[in-house]
Amino acid sequence: MHFDLTPDQRELQENIRSFAQAEVAPRAEALDREAVFPADLVQRVGDMGVMSIPFPKELGGMGLGVFEAVLAIEELARADQSLAVTTMVSMATGLTVARFGTDAQKANWLPDIIAGRKICSIAGTEPDAGSDTGGFRTRATQLGNGQWSLSGEKAYITNAGTPLSLFTLILAVSSPKEAEKKKFTLFLTPNDAPGYTRGAPYSKMGWKSSDTRPLFLDDCQLGDDAIIGEPHSGRWLLHKGYQAARLFLAACSLGLAQASLDHAVQYARTRQAFGGSLGRLQLVQEMIAKMA
Repeated sequence: MHFDLTPDQRELQENIRSFAQAEVAPRAEALDREAVFPADLVQRVGDMGVMSIPFPKELGGMGLGVFEAVLAIEELARADQSLAVTTMVSMATGLTVARFGTDAQKANWLPDIIAGRKICSIAGTEPDAGSDTGGFRTRATQLGNGQWSLSGEKAYITNAGTPLSLFTLILAVSSPKEAEKKKFTLFLTPNDAPGYTRGAPYSKMGWKSSDTRPLFLDDCQLGDDAIIGEPHSGRWLLHKGYQAARLFLAACSLGLAQASLDHAVQYARTRQAFGGSLGRLQLVQEMIAKMA
């Protein structure tokens, strides 16, 4: 298997690295300390085309692959985990709509997401079930005339409550309460949908400049045109969306590990102790040599 990057992939990686280190890294600590969502940086990521990387050209994307998206997210994460997580959640959610949505849904909702002018979120976690989708209680009830009513609560959802947030994909139990086996439907829920409320952001220990909060649905009425894919097939669609998200989150972790190593090597070279820099010590020199 060939592991070298192509010239185009290297150029993409280097461009995003230059941006991230010049514009993101100097602000990351203050953003995290103050828990400020950096709308301007998110839109700069969009201006650079990062959000559009894995989307097909016919939808306004670059037409590249998940691997190129991973390269980009890793470089953002090397500068700021929160910005990388914001980017990857919106990207993975948008890809779910691109793969399984109708032509009308793609035309109505994806242009601003792909361009990075807006962001979106996917809501699969609940307070009493965690990420065990089979234990979800949020319920979608058919009202007739192509209308549904959603009621329930989601927890730990990223990207839903920012000034740039456009919609959330919400998974709800859609089979009757007396059904022997639960079935689920995935709904595209606009931020301005009546009965849909975003709770206050959580007070977090890290990733504090990304947006994470609970969501509440109280007779939130949506039409059939809000359903992603087929009715009662939403659980499978959600897990397909999670597949991309997990790859992107792994890239965030890799970027964090690389940043930690970068800072450790720099510290070893500049920290003065015992009559010189720590980097002059033999064992530290050996470690730095192996990392080079």
